Amino acid sequence: MDRPSDSLKFFADQLARQLSTDDGARLAQLLRLLSTDPPGPAPAPGASAGPPDVQRVGIWQRTGGDEPFVRDQERRLEWPMWANAGEIPAKAGGRRVLLLGESVARGFLYDPAYNPAGVLAALLESRLGPGEVEVVDLARTSQGREIKDLALAAAVLEPDAVVLFCGNNWRYELPTEPLERGVLAAAVRERGPAGYREHAEEFVRRTSEEIVDEVSAFYAERGVPVLWIAPEFNLADWRDPVANAAHLPDDGNPRWAALYGTARAALAEGRFEEAAEAARRMVELDQGTNAAGHYVLADCARAAGDEDAARAALEAARDAQIWDTTVVYAPRSTAPVLAALREGAERHGGLLVDSPELFREHLGGGIPDRRLFIDYCHLNAEGIRVTMAAAAAALLGAFKETAVSWRELLAEAPGPEAGAEAETLFLAAVHNAHWWQDGELVEHSIERSVGLSDRLAPLMSAYLELQARRTPMLMCESAERLLKAGSPQIQRYLFVNVRQYLDPLITGSIANVLAKYGQDVRRQVEKVWIDEHSVGLRKADLLDPSYNSAGRQALELQWSTPGAPAYERNYYKAFSARSVFFFVGEAGRPVELDATWRTPHPAGAGGQVSVEVNGRPVATASGGAGWERHGISLPGEIVCDGLNEVVLAWPSPAFPGDAGIRRFSADVLAGRTPDPYCSFGDVHTFTAVAGGAGDSDRPGAGR
Repeated sequence: MDRPSDSLKFFADQLARQLSTDDGARLAQLLRLLSTDPPGPAPAPGASAGPPDVQRVGIWQRTGGDEPFVRDQERRLEWPMWANAGEIPAKAGGRRVLLLGESVARGFLYDPAYNPAGVLAALLESRLGPGEVEVVDLARTSQGREIKDLALAAAVLEPDAVVLFCGNNWRYELPTEPLERGVLAAAVRERGPAGYREHAEEFVRRTSEEIVDEVSAFYAERGVPVLWIAPEFNLADWRDPVANAAHLPDDGNPRWAALYGTARAALAEGRFEEAAEAARRMVELDQGTNAAGHYVLADCARAAGDEDAARAALEAARDAQIWDTTVVYAPRSTAPVLAALREGAERHGGLLVDSPELFREHLGGGIPDRRLFIDYCHLNAEGIRVTMAAAAAALLGAFKETAVSWRELLAEAPGPEAGAEAETLFLAAVHNAHWWQDGELVEHSIERSVGLSDRLAPLMSAYLELQARRTPMLMCESAERLLKAGSPQIQRYLFVNVRQYLDPLITGSIANVLAKYGQDVRRQVEKVWIDEHSVGLRKADLLDPSYNSAGRQALELQWSTPGAPAYERNYYKAFSARSVFFFVGEAGRPVELDATWRTPHPAGAGGQVSVEVNGRPVATASGGAGWERHGISLPGEIVCDGLNEVVLAWPSPAFPGDAGIRRFSADVLAGRTPDPYCSFGDVHTFTAVAGGAGDSDRPGAGR
């Protein structure tokens, strides 16, 4: 008799919990969901599309025999995500090692100039001899759980060992089957966001174990050793964007918000015990579903010199919002993934490079940071060298050729050329700025990049000009300069997304560094901004992503970001007390703002919305549950050349508490994208135009 699946056991547990309550209507919904027809059988793992005589491994295919696998022309758009190899030849003499993985294994921002497969091949050849080993690079950027099918299909390449460097993209996914939606809805209704997180962790654990078990067993039957590399995360440097807590029961949200204010103030003033106490109470309230409290605890622990406590808090922050599908968070390996990799490798007698433990040893107990990473999970050259040295040592042991320590191999591991390293650091600065990191981390990468190669300063200047233009990116002369002077690394990254954004953080960071070399790029960029974006030329839509992104509020930006869960909501939602917008103005020239907003959860009778420009209060206006249009005149003396910051400060909302959780649960049950956060205010339209221009468009004009 077959054992019940984990998902069925999880459902039975949730049903038992519901049976112990008085909520008969919700119970009836769950029972109805039990009668839903089950999904059809899943396709066989590793099955490939196309005629049965065509063998496929990733983007490479062959029609049989000893012919090489060649890239499929119909999948040309995918080629940049894989190794730059036109073919995979038939196996010759020597050993063949397959390296599979995600963008970390691809060598993100280094590839094709430098990548982990090249380092691994060099280290193995140094011990086994030239021509005695071949590393086939099957790593693919943005690869998720489909790596299981790739790994099984790759057996046709006749490997002597398989290395899988993965787990960063094994994310939680919203359930599509009615039965599982019912399970999740019940968990949310009973325990709020904590129930959602429990469900998410169970999903990630179960699906991760399935991958490790199936791949490990498949190759064990064939006598092929499998080496799993468990990824690490940039714990010390990386900070996820934090707004407010998701809907909490009773008065949990206003209490949480007050504690967060206390914690931040105490932390800024060096009152670490007070900050830590407030943070602990935050974590008790949100039950670990928000990273903010853990970040405060980590800062307090580091101030006290307690690195172990800081590491634990940062790991908890890394995992806190594993459940949150409303915002696109940076890829990472979470605790359930790491447990699946560690336990699965042990269960199947496989090999394991445990990067968290490896990096702890390499850093002498230190917390992983920019010494090994270029961003959240992607490794710098040192991180690649350390990881591949450990991988090579494990493989050499499995081949029973020689016993060698990873430290010994590290001394032989090649690094990138200085020019390639400089370009990677520049791209990392841009990448980190666009992932909401602070100026210190961004400026650090810029400083190192310029110090490594004098080619980078003009490339950075061209990039800033390109971003500042309104002309489509590929029609700009600055784009031509970048394409001619830059490497494939730059072409792959900077020209994938061809939309330009006002970018105050990266502009300021590059300007600060290049100023040390006597170059004033800040004035050049400001001139382009004024020449092409000034509200004296045309009305600016401050909700357009090219402007809105400058506010650096990740959750708020989702509504206008293609592919994001909240895309095409049709209006901006504020998830914190202050919303930041920008327009380009000219010093001394008045500006008219035109905004339509509402405060959907007003406290009491509503409250006032305060408007600040460049740090100065300029107006207050009513806020109510219905949409209201407001015109605000800005005198010329508060407008400056270039970017001008506008802040809408919202009144404190009446958090919906239990009612918000019930709506959250109902959204899950109905298959809608859930909205687990309270909105402080919503903005339907927000424009800016120079005074005297567009009068007929202003609120009240002609009435």
